[in-house]
Amino acid sequence: MICLKPIFQEDIYLRQFFKSARFKVAVGIVVLLAAIAIIVAVAGGAAAPQSNIIGSIVTPVQRFFAGIGDSLGDFFDGFEDTEALKEENEELRQELREKTSALLEYDKLKRRNEFLKDYMEIKDENPDWQFAEAMVIGEDPLDPFGSFMVDKGTLHGINKGDPVITADGLVGYIEEAGVNYSTVTTILNPDAQVGSYDNKTRDAGVIEGEAGLAEDGNCRLSYLKKSAKVAVGDYIITSGVGGAFPDGIIVGEVVDMGQDAGQVSVYAVVRPQARLEELKDIMVITAFEGQGSLDETMEDGG
Repeated sequence: MICLKPIFQEDIYLRQFFKSARFKVAVGIVVLLAAIAIIVAVAGGAAAPQSNIIGSIVTPVQRFFAGIGDSLGDFFDGFEDTEALKEENEELRQELREKTSALLEYDKLKRRNEFLKDYMEIKDENPDWQFAEAMVIGEDPLDPFGSFMVDKGTLHGINKGDPVITADGLVGYIEEAGVNYSTVTTILNPDAQVGSYDNKTRDAGVIEGEAGLAEDGNCRLSYLKKSAKVAVGDYIITSGVGGAFPDGIIVGEVVDMGQDAGQVSVYAVVRPQARLEELKDIMVITAFEGQGSLDETMEDGG
């Protein structure tokens, strides 16, 4: 970054110099020497000895003031250099602003194109689904389960309980729908109840959140039979049971297994496929074949 010395300080120094006693004495000497020079010029050759004496006095003084003149010239040249640097600095700042703006716009368009591409692929695979795309506009810093707000609501066909997804997988559901905004509860929340199954073994259970697991960004597939063959590395898919969520949405990958108290059932620790900590754009499924209500699903246990 170019650091410019404020011009007003140089102006103050110049004024102080012109008002100083030293400057006034110098002016007096210049006037005196000018008068002497005129006399010598008029006297001509007849005053040659005196001219030599005067010349020996005048020459050093002339050199001194010539030096002052050069310094003043450099001083005012400095003014011109400063102005040029200011203009160059402002041009560089403007160029940087323009490039930054262009880069942000490019990233926005790139993300938008990728989102629309993913949207069209999901739409082609699920022609009975209807969507409302939305952008994340805020997160709840006090919620350990990662709830957030989006910029669309009932005005855009979104209602409470609608599933929320990305191209990667299930995110959660609409907890509250305003006219032009909505809040989303993620599958890390214990209130989430999503009927799901192991895509490999077909063992069925319910995806729900748990405080301890949410700290690591995980949820669990609960109510598995003790005979379940679910294993680490398997993928969990929504089953569509209850009608709150369509079937076939990827929930995540099994990363661990556990046993509930009383050893009545086992559960699988699931890492969501959707990157919940990096959400920017999401899709709300506003309608799909076999759709029911979220409340009915909760009552049925997923």
